[in-house]
Amino acid sequence: MCMFNDPVEDVRATKLFALPLTSENGKNYQLTAYSNKVKMVPKAQDNLLIRNPAPVKPSGIMRWDENYKWELRIAQVQKEIDNIISPGGKKHHNAMILPFPIFEQDSLTFEEYFEPINNKDVIQLVDLKEWENKNGKLFISLDAPFVERTRSSNGGSRGGVLKRKLGVTVVGDYNCSVARSLKHLEHVDTDVFKVSDTLLPVLKKHYPVGYGFLICSFAKNVNIDNSHPIAYVHERFSEGLFIPCRHEHGDNSSEGVAESTNSATYDHCIYYVGATLNHTRPSDCTIQDVLGYSFLSLINKEMTEKYFYTDDLLHKIVLVGKGENTDIIIGDNNIRGQ
Repeated sequence: MCMFNDPVEDVRATKLFALPLTSENGKNYQLTAYSNKVKMVPKAQDNLLIRNPAPVKPSGIMRWDENYKWELRIAQVQKEIDNIISPGGKKHHNAMILPFPIFEQDSLTFEEYFEPINNKDVIQLVDLKEWENKNGKLFISLDAPFVERTRSSNGGSRGGVLKRKLGVTVVGDYNCSVARSLKHLEHVDTDVFKVSDTLLPVLKKHYPVGYGFLICSFAKNVNIDNSHPIAYVHERFSEGLFIPCRHEHGDNSSEGVAESTNSATYDHCIYYVGATLNHTRPSDCTIQDVLGYSFLSLINKEMTEKYFYTDDLLHKIVLVGKGENTDIIIGDNNIRGQ
């Protein structure tokens, strides 16, 4: 899901990667990587970007309207605005919030989950910065098998604790916090992130229970044009891999609209490892062929369990134009939306 506190002019070049993993004890996990380009409407106030890969129970096949196409502009797109000055003169970074499923029962107190280390049982962050410095951009590597094939085929709170804040940790190019629930999200560090009260009802509507939230913003002095995707590992749903596609861009584009007419404009490339399905394009490569074991070593570097790749092929889905405003589940037999 992609949501903003204030209106944006453009969201494009969204790239996602969903990698199924199996732990040494047989549990199923998923790594998700997310990246896009945003052209904000310049305003002297706080802006909030929320990206929600909503893992939901599937209820319908995705359909894309061929009468609409994403019109790419040749003119240079304005760079993402890193810091926005609020009327009060306080700086906030643009923040994105990514929900993730939680299966574990709470075993600590509400306040103890303010510490990032106490949330490693439900989410583990992956720093891609060093890996990309050594191996190149992740999404360029993922796209390579499809580019090569194209050239060939063409001939070429409890008790109301209000003052304490969620801990913030730096992961590569990002400041990150983990909110284990919507109630925890109310304790986000507003010196680092700004969460608008108008967005909380949206989150409560789509992700009321069973989700935690990863809050991210660019760290200080980061070159946004050369930044790496945000990546994290969490337990996987039995229905399949979930992909962040629902839109909300600060103009109520996903709220207050009739379900039958609710649509969004897509410019998405989705890479996943799994079965070949309708509307998907398989490569001839496994993820080991494309990224090698160095990527798996990176995932396992600071994890609480050891993970393993599957032997399924890498696939690519391209979504361009108008489509149903929904999140996606990629299962073993089909692609479904909420």
